[in-house]
Amino acid sequence: MNAFLVEKFGEDKGNHLFSLQQARLEELLNKTRGKTEKQMKTLRNTIMPRIALYQILQESGIEQQKSYDIVKEYMVDVVCARMKKQFRRMEKIPFFYRIFKKNIINSLLKGGNWESELIHDDSKSFTAHVHKCLWYDATVENGCPELCRAFCECDDINFDVFTKIDFYREGALGMGADKCDFTFKKAK
Repeated sequence: MNAFLVEKFGEDKGNHLFSLQQARLEELLNKTRGKTEKQMKTLRNTIMPRIALYQILQESGIEQQKSYDIVKEYMVDVVCARMKKQFRRMEKIPFFYRIFKKNIINSLLKGGNWESELIHDDSKSFTAHVHKCLWYDATVENGCPELCRAFCECDDINFDVFTKIDFYREGALGMGADKCDFTFKKAK
């Protein structure tokens, strides 16, 4: 994140914003209660750094929409770019669909970051509905539910990279739906 901020704002301002973001990150984590160890790890590594940056950008005089756009740019250009490379490599593994399916189902149903249910599962596709999501809850709890949309859009960007799996979603909690629905289908 520091390199992104330096590139975006120049060395002095970028380093200053990163320092403020890191301090805010610790504040947010210190006030977080009622989460499991695994959830805290996800919050520390994935969710709270973006929330902290979003808050700090606004407090530094950048209007809300521009702050959102900057955080989304970081997520798409840095985080999603890295994930897309990993996903492309993973897709080359034999029996990728089977492995991917098992990992996604285990993550959604047993990972602790979501409350979800498996709606459909056969050899060609599977669908899960997420009714509670750590990303959505964290953005709401920290006064920035609008930021969850960027996390949801990153799912779309990342899962779109697959050639052996098609990803469909009709809605997401972070986009105003009553649930996140994930459907993965073996591509033909």
